[in-house]
Amino acid sequence: MNPLFALAAFLSALWSISVQQRESRTASKQLAEQTEIARKELETFSSERLGEEFLHVIRDIDQRLSTLLLEVISPPNAPQVITISQMVAEADRIEMQGGSSPAFTQFLHYANSPGSVVEAPVREIKYLVNKLREFLEHYSKYKAKGFAPVLVYYADKAYQLMNMLEAIGEMPPNTREFFATVSDPHG
Repeated sequence: MNPLFALAAFLSALWSISVQQRESRTASKQLAEQTEIARKELETFSSERLGEEFLHVIRDIDQRLSTLLLEVISPPNAPQVITISQMVAEADRIEMQGGSSPAFTQFLHYANSPGSVVEAPVREIKYLVNKLREFLEHYSKYKAKGFAPVLVYYADKAYQLMNMLEAIGEMPPNTREFFATVSDPHG
């Protein structure tokens, strides 16, 4: 009878080892699946956080641009207040309708005169538009799915400055094309 019990115990031990191996493989597979889920959640969280930080920088650039566009550039005793934003509109009018504008010609002169009241804010606008382009290029390489609508909005706002900035000069050659490709209406 002892050999029979020994055989039963041996078979029971083999069966127990087999069950443990299956359970171990199942647990290992579940752990791998949970690890993959956690990794994807971490990537999503990191991507969302990066997106939030990116949008924060874009909003800051936009706020600084908006402030600069409201900069008064007319002489202190001038009969009417003139801002850089009005010169943006004047550049667009000249581009679309042709002709010239003495006020815009004078603006261009001061915008290119180092140290003038107009040159410093215009230089800052150029810098911010180029930074916006850099951030959007970086975002497009990171996401590679296109641009979110809010980013297209900010790119469109920067695109509106192109006629004035190109008239002033010293803008990187493909800046207009870049902003135009972010949004289809300009393409």
